Amino acid sequence: MSNYKVAFYIRCSDEEQDFLVIKNQEHHLRYDLEMKNRSYPFGQLVEIFVDKGSTKNPNRPALQKMLMAIELGEVNMVMMTEQSRLSRDLKDLSKIWDHLKSFKCDLISLRERSEAVK
Repeated sequence: MSNYKVAFYIRCSDEEQDFLVIKNQEHHLRYDLEMKNRSYPFGQLVEIFVDKGSTKNPNRPALQKMLMAIELGEVNMVMMTEQSRLSRDLKDLSKIWDHLKSFKCDLISLRERSEAVK
């Protein structure tokens, strides 16, 4: 099993721009990472990326920063609470996923309990 370099991606919509929403997502992600690491050396958190605003804008600052970290090999696992944090549009989500795959970066969504790993 890999020892991933993990990034959390957290986003709240314009209506949700609330410190508690962001902290709640972070709490769930930290808990899940801790549970995975109790079973085997899953990975280490290297950075938390937080965007506020709509998924309609693919040029969100933290998303772009995270994609750059992936391209530089600083991150090879992205965890999020649900897929809609990246995008609510299936085409956009697919483009992001293809980009992650091209840099051998895996993805976990807690809500959908989906793990797109090697």
